[in-house]
Amino acid sequence: MALLCSFFAFSASAVQITDQQIAQVTESHSFRQTVSDIHQSLDNDNTDAVWQTINTLRPLNREAAMQETVLYLRNLAKMTPKKEILLLELSRIQPTFSVRFMGDGYWITAPAFDFANRARIVLNRWEYTKLRKELDILVQYDELKLSSWLKYDTPDYKMRREVTLAALPDLSDVQLRNLVAQCLKDKNMLWLPDNAVMARLAIMTRNEALYDLLWRRRADSYSLAALNDLLAHSRERWALEQMMNSTVNPSLRTNAYQLMASIKPLPVPVQAFLASRINDKKYGLQVAEIVANHGNTGWLESILDSGSPVQRKHVNRVLSE
Repeated sequence: MALLCSFFAFSASAVQITDQQIAQVTESHSFRQTVSDIHQSLDNDNTDAVWQTINTLRPLNREAAMQETVLYLRNLAKMTPKKEILLLELSRIQPTFSVRFMGDGYWITAPAFDFANRARIVLNRWEYTKLRKELDILVQYDELKLSSWLKYDTPDYKMRREVTLAALPDLSDVQLRNLVAQCLKDKNMLWLPDNAVMARLAIMTRNEALYDLLWRRRADSYSLAALNDLLAHSRERWALEQMMNSTVNPSLRTNAYQLMASIKPLPVPVQAFLASRINDKKYGLQVAEIVANHGNTGWLESILDSGSPVQRKHVNRVLSE
């Protein structure tokens, strides 16, 4: 089942009602008895009886009953195929009653009984739960192939991605290394639309080859997060090396320079790296400006005597501003 989007949706000719009208329905004894009957039918997995009960009601009471039905089905531990179909049917019904209330300085019109949207939310939670169980079984039997599992060309890719990210902390070191190997060897992984899984695996395993692949892919928020994570390990040589390596990516380069320049005091390997970049005719001035903006003017002054003419030019330009 594809991911179902959630949003306010109701008929353009929706009948506007008040909170008092809603209360008159939902607090009445007869309605509470109806809800009890629906709950009993759901406990017996008799969805036909649920519809029979709902369809005997007046329109306003009917939508209130559909809302109560969805609320009762939020307990995923009691989900069944019949209840899943019932939720899908409810998610496709357009509410016909609306309420109007004051928002942040403006009026908002919304469904009086938001059963369709709530049903979609429950269905998405159920789909997530099923996918997590499926993933756990694949991992248990060592049958998880990431490129097949993620199905990056299908509507539920984002949910599969989130399920995978949530499962990674529960995997053993051996299982994580297996997934890293897949990222490096399975050419189909190159077609993933984002870096979410690769970036998380790189952070968790600190695998040098995986970082190298990540830096060479198109940058996104996930690869940037992996870069920023390195700052927490800035006293470790491997993290400094990855900061430097990440500059191969044009979209990450400036962020990497800023991270390195923010480390106090500047580690020796970073000093050597930044000095070499300041010597670059095309980007050297930008790097020097970044270094200066992070309070490293003293270090810039210290490399003046030993630098090349290009390096001295960029440093003097920055120090004179």
